[in-house]
Amino acid sequence: MNQHRHLRGNRRAPAAVGSIWTPASVSGLQYQLDAGVLASLHQDSARTTAVASDGDPVGSVADQSGNGRYAAQATAGARLTYRATGISSKPAIESDGVDDVLPFSVAWGLANAATVGIRFKAVSTPSAVSFDTLLTLDDGTRGLFLMLCNYAGYQNISFSSKVIGTSAMVGINDALDTSEHTLVFSHSGGSTTDPAQYQLLLDGTNRTGDLVASDAVARGATRCAIASYAASALHLSNARYRRLAVYSEALTLAQMASLATWLEA
Repeated sequence: MNQHRHLRGNRRAPAAVGSIWTPASVSGLQYQLDAGVLASLHQDSARTTAVASDGDPVGSVADQSGNGRYAAQATAGARLTYRATGISSKPAIESDGVDDVLPFSVAWGLANAATVGIRFKAVSTPSAVSFDTLLTLDDGTRGLFLMLCNYAGYQNISFSSKVIGTSAMVGINDALDTSEHTLVFSHSGGSTTDPAQYQLLLDGTNRTGDLVASDAVARGATRCAIASYAASALHLSNARYRRLAVYSEALTLAQMASLATWLEA
């Protein structure tokens, strides 16, 4: 296990000249969440009552990619919470780490290459022997996972794409904290267990060279969700989400940098 290093500060990529970059500027966009688009948030899973104020429950988040993969929670007590100034004084949605989870309306996964970008803040870091899951995409055949881990053998920030059965993850062992962070990782579509098949930007810094193997994650029951891997307190995150984008392609480092800039905006 490598020595702990604290998560680094932001170094943003320059903005595009003459155009406004959006996640749809590159191909392969599968899902887009933006808590700043208030019209995409509803208090109930039926999407009848709009989110309007800080502290409102979030029972549904519309997909901004155009693919219609909205996330919704029918159980009132398991809904996330809207935070009007949740990250960098901008809107975010928050999971409580107890029972909050936003399942996707349909199960979906990524067959080969993938890129995930997320702007997040851990409200609390994982307790001992636990995994705080930020994102799970498991379509019943393969799974993609992004976790904050406090468990022997796992890197503190671990992720994997295209998991079939049980596969080792990759990650970095930076000390976890409750600061705001921007993470973008891509997977080439090769071996899920080989760090050389991944690229990582963390807070605007290329950390690909720091990726090492992490312990294994097992595909469970079909489950696609924000804030949960399984129906267990060990896998529920207490975190805030501002923006999230998922692609079915491995973006280039330049494209990943543009995505990171959008996530932070």
